[in-house]
Amino acid sequence: MSTRAFRVTLNSVFVVLAILSIAGTALADTRLFVPQFRFSDSEDTQFLIANQNNRDVTVDLWAFTNDGELLGQFQLPVKANGTRALTLGEAFDLEGRTVTGWVGAVSTEDGIQLSYTRIGERTESFEAERWASRELSLALSESGKNVVSVSNPNAFATTVLVRAMDRSGRFVGVEELRVGPFGQIELPAAEMFRGEAAHLRFESNADIVANITSETTRSAGVRHPSPAASSEDFLALVINSREAIGAYQVTLSFDPRVVQFSTKDIEGGDAEGFDTKPLVVNIDNVSGQLTLGSFQVGAHPSGRSAVARLRVARYDGASTRFGIAIDEITDTAGRTVAGSEVSVGMVRVNR
Repeated sequence: MSTRAFRVTLNSVFVVLAILSIAGTALADTRLFVPQFRFSDSEDTQFLIANQNNRDVTVDLWAFTNDGELLGQFQLPVKANGTRALTLGEAFDLEGRTVTGWVGAVSTEDGIQLSYTRIGERTESFEAERWASRELSLALSESGKNVVSVSNPNAFATTVLVRAMDRSGRFVGVEELRVGPFGQIELPAAEMFRGEAAHLRFESNADIVANITSETTRSAGVRHPSPAASSEDFLALVINSREAIGAYQVTLSFDPRVVQFSTKDIEGGDAEGFDTKPLVVNIDNVSGQLTLGSFQVGAHPSGRSAVARLRVARYDGASTRFGIAIDEITDTAGRTVAGSEVSVGMVRVNR
C-alpha cells in the first residue's frame, strides 16, 4: 500500500470526530494526540511511529490548525514490528506556510506508539498524549515561561473551566475558556491568574487535550500581543443618552488575529456609578467577542458617559477596529432606553 495524503470532505470530518472523541469503541484501538505543533520556514515537527504488532498496520494522521481548519488526512502504512518517520511539512505539503495546531493519530490496531520532535531553534522530543478527557490536572513548572494549550477534538465548540491553585494549595481563581470546533487556544501562563497558578484543573463539557510547554513563542494561528512587542491604545466605551443610565450590556467584536484581551485589560470608566470594573466581563478570544455590562444605583449619569475603559495591545502596523452591538441599556428605573435617544461608541483616551 502506498502512502497517501488527500483532502477530505465535511462528512469525513465527522467521521474523525467519532474516531477521536469516542473512547472504548471498535472504531479505533489507538488514539494518540500531538497537542501542539508549529511549522514555518525555520520550524517543523517530525513524527516517529512504531508498530509493535506482528502484522502491517495503517495509521491516519489528522492535522488541524488553531482556528480549527482541517489541513488534511495523511495515511501512513507501517510494516510489522517496524517504524516510520516523516515530518509535518512532508505529510501536508506546508511549504511556504506558517501554521500552528494539533494532530490526532488513529488506527484500528493497538500496539502503536508515537513520539514527536520539534525542530527549530531548539530540538525537543515528546511522547504523544494517549487520551483526551473531560477532566484533567496539570502542574506548572515555571509560570513565567509556561504556555498552556487546550485542543478541542470535537466538531462543536467546547467550554472549559480552568481552576487554579498556588503552590500551597490555595485557590487563586477560575477562568472560562471557549475552544472552537477542532480548534486550539494557547495562553501564556503568566497572563493567567496573575501568574500565581502552580496547578491547573480543567473541566469541560466534552473531551479535550490540555498540555503545558516551556516555550514562550506565541502561536501563529492565534496571536497574543505583548506590550514589549506592540503598541498600546486606551479606549473608552462611551454611552450617550438623554436619560440617566442605570444599566448596560454591550458586545464588542474584534479581530482575534490582531488583538487579544484579558480581564486585567478592562477597567471602569469615569461616569458616576460606573467608575469601577464592569460586573460583566466575558472575553472570547477565539471568535473575537468581548461582552461588558454593569449596573448602578444612586447616581444619575446622563449625556456622554464613559462607562468602561479598555487597554488594547496591538502589533505595530496593525489596525484595530471594533463592531458594537447593544444588548441592553436601561434607565435608573429599569426601562429600556433605545432608538435615537441612545448611542454607543469607542473613543481614544489618555492613560
